[in-house]
Amino acid sequence: MLAKKLQLTVLAALGIVLFDSTAITAADTVKQPVFLGHRGDRELGLQNTMSSFQGAWKNGCKGVELDIRTTADGKLICFHDPNFSGMSKDKRKVADLTYEEILKIDIGSKKHPMFKDEKPPLLEEFFAVMPPDTIVQLEIKSGAVNKDFPFQLQKILKKYNIDRSRVYVISFEESELRNLNEKTPGMKNMLIMGLKACRDLGMKDTNDVNVITDKIIAKLQDIGCTGLSFGGGDTRIKYDANFVRKIKAAGFELGMWTVNDLYLVRKMAEMQVDYIVTDRPVSLDYIWKKRFK
Repeated sequence: MLAKKLQLTVLAALGIVLFDSTAITAADTVKQPVFLGHRGDRELGLQNTMSSFQGAWKNGCKGVELDIRTTADGKLICFHDPNFSGMSKDKRKVADLTYEEILKIDIGSKKHPMFKDEKPPLLEEFFAVMPPDTIVQLEIKSGAVNKDFPFQLQKILKKYNIDRSRVYVISFEESELRNLNEKTPGMKNMLIMGLKACRDLGMKDTNDVNVITDKIIAKLQDIGCTGLSFGGGDTRIKYDANFVRKIKAAGFELGMWTVNDLYLVRKMAEMQVDYIVTDRPVSLDYIWKKRFK
């Protein structure tokens, strides 16, 4: 009882409202979606750190999304921004520092003193403890890794006996995915698309993605993607179940990002998307089970 009250108190402190289930009347047969923690469990942890990843796993999250960058000495680390200014007073770039130099930077105290000892983990450290029943999405930003990244990743997966089917490489950048497919064919990879990418592909001012669905499918096929990571959390973009059906009927997995609202999560679950990336994986999972079980 005390643990339950503590969890509710923490959720309330974070501004997460536990509302009445009568507001949602969809059938109980709707399957709970797979929640992926956006950079781990960001509700109670520090993004892209081992405590954040392990917190998500411990609380039942089936997977996480994380960001990868290459250090000056060629190490792959879990970190989002090109420099450290967003999480510390240090403004130097990841690519200009060795991993040993990075370990000396305090990336946690800016959020809270309790995180003062947190460090950006090596990708290898992540896979060394990744639970066997979970998946991961590795996001590659433009220029964040070198061209040998696919080989580095394969070496790590082999070392820790990680099944490639549990690993997704995702990116906004077509060139990163083409490089992956050229050097390591068969890896799951997903093109990330949001409002700008859809408009660049011809979506009009109405923001209705249905008018470019065929173009999206053609692009995924041309790159060699196995799926689409779509910005469905952006309420400016209009899409419906027909869009989801067409993408999946073409043989692609479909995920949505970044979704933090339970009503929108429920809508996506009814459309049968494959997964949902969220900043609130633990609380959404908790609320879903309380409201729909």
